[in-house]
Amino acid sequence: MGKQLVLLLALAATLSNCSATSTERSSADRTPEAQGAQPEIISREQWRAKSANGGMTAQTVIGIIIHHTGVRSNISTSIEAKMRGLQAFSQSPGRVSPSKSKPSWPDVPYHFYIDARGSIAEGRDVRFAGDTNTGYDPRGYIQIAVEGDFEHEAVRPEQREALRGLLKWLLVRWNLPTSSVTIHKLHAPTDCPGRNLIPEIEAILREI
Repeated sequence: MGKQLVLLLALAATLSNCSATSTERSSADRTPEAQGAQPEIISREQWRAKSANGGMTAQTVIGIIIHHTGVRSNISTSIEAKMRGLQAFSQSPGRVSPSKSKPSWPDVPYHFYIDARGSIAEGRDVRFAGDTNTGYDPRGYIQIAVEGDFEHEAVRPEQREALRGLLKWLLVRWNLPTSSVTIHKLHAPTDCPGRNLIPEIEAILREI
């Protein structure tokens, strides 16, 4: 099996493996204490993104949704290669599981991607809603994906720090309270973002 095919299969799993069940909603309704500095973000130009296709839906940002990719983290592939592979998969029709297919999307479905090393990449333009295959309305939300299957693996310290910095900056940048940060499983029947990431998110929101 070629390296490119392995990457595409992993990306397909990324878009499908956020699935199971549950409900829990809570967070203090407050804004971050201090001015959040923008973390280092690998731009679309740096990862050599193609232009987004037509058909994206404009949005007014009201909150943030956090996801995991649902597949084991991979430190051997660069974040630039992962983003190019994710965009190629997203912009073509394809299967996200043996029984479920997806249409071609205009661009990558997430606005930010945090890889296994804690690097952050810019995804879809935040001014436009993301895409999903789990049947909820993504309009109004900044979508953040953290690489890993956090039902089964631990969050790396560098990923936690990257997520903390990104959230703090986004909350200040968009003048959002911490209560506007939610997780995928509150919007759709899924285990995403995984039982090991959820307490880390809760702790980060208490810290900022």
